[in-house]
Amino acid sequence: MEKVLKEVQGKESKKTIDKRKLLALAAVAAAGLAIKPFAEEAHAATGENLIIGKTDNEAGIGHMTGLITHAEDRNWGFRVDDDTTGVAIQGCSNGGGIGVAGAGERHGVHGGSEHGEAIDGHSVYGTGVIGHTDEKGGPGVMGWTSNPNGVGVVGGGGEKGTGVRGQSTGGIGVHAFSENGTALKVDEKSDFNGKIGDPLIIGQDQWAEEGKKTELNGKVDSWTLNITNGGQGGAICGGTLGGIAIAGYAHNGTSIHGNSSNGIGVNGCSDYSTGVLAESSNGIALEVRGKSRFSTVGNGIIPRLRKTFTVSVASKLLTSKSHVSVTLTSDPTVLGGDAAISWIQRDPANNRFTINLTKAVGKDTTFTYFIVEP
Repeated sequence: MEKVLKEVQGKESKKTIDKRKLLALAAVAAAGLAIKPFAEEAHAATGENLIIGKTDNEAGIGHMTGLITHAEDRNWGFRVDDDTTGVAIQGCSNGGGIGVAGAGERHGVHGGSEHGEAIDGHSVYGTGVIGHTDEKGGPGVMGWTSNPNGVGVVGGGGEKGTGVRGQSTGGIGVHAFSENGTALKVDEKSDFNGKIGDPLIIGQDQWAEEGKKTELNGKVDSWTLNITNGGQGGAICGGTLGGIAIAGYAHNGTSIHGNSSNGIGVNGCSDYSTGVLAESSNGIALEVRGKSRFSTVGNGIIPRLRKTFTVSVASKLLTSKSHVSVTLTSDPTVLGGDAAISWIQRDPANNRFTINLTKAVGKDTTFTYFIVEP
């Protein structure tokens, strides 16, 4: 027994051993039990103290470690500080579970940082950060900033990765809402890939299945959908293989409204058919407020002593069925007379028509013309 006590006292020569501990060791030695000297690389097992600075603190299977505190007013119940560039707290799960889980009535996990990342989630093959809420809860992940130039949530995907992804099996993958500002803003190129029933794809051509359509319903006092193009191209372009490219309906108001400060409010274009069709069953099909201009309207001067005059027009503006209206806009004679328009000869093959008068004009006479299709 003396040998055992000396061995213990040698290992703990720098520590104070109370009498009760020595008596306990003496009792064990008297019982004939072997005593193993204290190991220098001690580690904690289930039921023992957590040892700081050791990485082999291991609990038994199914055992958990709990810490109950009563911190108030955003104080911390458990705190780990790291004054280097390392990680203060790291949670790792090698069996397919959760590395770090937080639960709370207000915040499950709260991260705060003055300059760096408050919470950093990293995964080699899985998900870096995942937020989940049940059917009675709120958002799974929420970002908020009070800085007018700040960003609540930022996702970065490097050169080819995805910065932020929203996915839902039966609900909405990503919902953008703003009460007074812009709900969704896309800078530079955008690429969406969806199927019938998925959101409208911005920045990519889409084809809907035959008989399918996309509807956008809103209840606002201004506009429901606003598309702005800061470049030189068009904001909205509609194309069709045989139907109507862009159709608008309004019960009392304006179905389609185009506005431009310096450019064109509404532009309709077709290679072989009608660019813009104005139609009304009982009202006015086309109403123009302000000046109007047509490419098939022009003017010219008939030289004095001429009884006929040929006018050349742009290609394809004149057909064999075109209605050509000519009006003399100055007095054709010096002493008066009855020189007037007799008839118009159309020559669409050469893109021109000839004005035939009842008699030669006595002086240079101005005129205007208007070509329309019957």
